[in-house]
Amino acid sequence: MYLIAQGWSSKPRASEISPPTTPVNQPSATPEPTSTISSVPVLMYHYIRAYNDPADQIGINLSVAPQTFARQLDYLIEHGYTSATLNDFVEHRLKEKSVILTFDDGYADHYTEAFQALAARAMTGTFYIVTNAVGKSGSLTWDQIRQMQAAGMQIESHGPSHRDLTILSQKDQLTELVESKKTIEKELGKIVRHFCYPSGRYTAETPALVKSAGYETAVTTKAGVASYTVNPYELPRVRVNNTTNFSAILP
Repeated sequence: MYLIAQGWSSKPRASEISPPTTPVNQPSATPEPTSTISSVPVLMYHYIRAYNDPADQIGINLSVAPQTFARQLDYLIEHGYTSATLNDFVEHRLKEKSVILTFDDGYADHYTEAFQALAARAMTGTFYIVTNAVGKSGSLTWDQIRQMQAAGMQIESHGPSHRDLTILSQKDQLTELVESKKTIEKELGKIVRHFCYPSGRYTAETPALVKSAGYETAVTTKAGVASYTVNPYELPRVRVNNTTNFSAILP
């Protein structure tokens, strides 16, 4: 139940792959750490929609109803949690009860449901975008993405086509990593610092490729709490579905 854009063929040659140019007016140095908090739950969402097709159990498992999502956000607020970003993580700026909310694939309901609910509560989320799917049916548009970024949402890379990196050569993996990063940076005028492995799949060599492409973290679908003792290119997350009990998964 992932969006896979069709017809992608613009693979640059190896000689054309180069580190992205830093946009104007972006900070070039990481601020000094201001927090000693060493770990943070990274919540993993996909669809924010009411969905109950008995023939599609995978789709059900990847969906959280809008009213359930709203209750989950209210739970976080009521119990003193603060939404953070991956930038806060790498810059050691986490608070005592920080939580990072991530959304995979760039579905249209990330704008109509997730973004609206977050903005109404002055919270932020990290949205991993499949760049070749932007503007297609069921996906975000660039105008929506720009609105989300302007309101404080973090827009990061999920690859150009959601291809399974484990079946690609190292050269083609690097092409995927670099192309999506450059596209988002060109469209949004920001530095893309974070990556999300499509379907959570990657090889033993992939984390080093992610780093070489200029990213600072990569999240997986492995269960666990992100911390500074974990490889930043293999960060675990906490999967959320429509029946997740936050009191059981959060510290």
